[in-house]
Amino acid sequence: QYYSIAVSEGKIFASFLNENKIKVYPFWSSDSVYEDNNMIIEFGELGLKDGKFVHPMGIDVSDGKIFVTDSGNNRIQVFDLDGNFVSTFGSRDQFDSQPYKLDVFNDRIYVVEVGKNRIQVFDLSGDFLFKFGKKGEDVGELRSPGDIAVSGEKIFVADRKNSRVQVFDISGNFLIAIGPDEAYEGFDRPHSLAILDDKIFVGDR
Repeated sequence: QYYSIAVSEGKIFASFLNENKIKVYPFWSSDSVYEDNNMIIEFGELGLKDGKFVHPMGIDVSDGKIFVTDSGNNRIQVFDLDGNFVSTFGSRDQFDSQPYKLDVFNDRIYVVEVGKNRIQVFDLSGDFLFKFGKKGEDVGELRSPGDIAVSGEKIFVADRKNSRVQVFDISGNFLIAIGPDEAYEGFDRPHSLAILDDKIFVGDR
């Protein structure tokens, strides 16, 4: 069963956590069935070397590259669209909690570290830029962040155990929290985010 997906280049890119693989399918209509016999390519296997994975979780595609959080190896791996290994960055020192989900936007890589309740930001070469977030319930604080999406000048974070979506500016400064109000009952455990046509799509438990 897949863990995360990204859609780009007319294809669906899916990470398979327990198989330690990335599989790529053509993007078809909603009544299509995505099975291995429809697959375009697959790559990856269990291991520690470049191009191998231990529990790949997050995936995104940007500028002809596939970015994968290789969570069990505490690193981000980058591949071309044919699944060939390009580069990697990260270590147990850099990610002392496993990297979870990620989003690539405007030449920056935004990585969720769920165990540390924070977001780390890197350039496309893997050089660290800044981080924000810490464990807590106040605004700007996080409890088990589940996903991240970046659009325009805003960063959206699914703050799972605080039952809200928090919005930050592009430098990581808190702006607003989307949670319960008089017209909206709020979330249970928001775990996935996507932004399209000025709308926020939230997967909630």
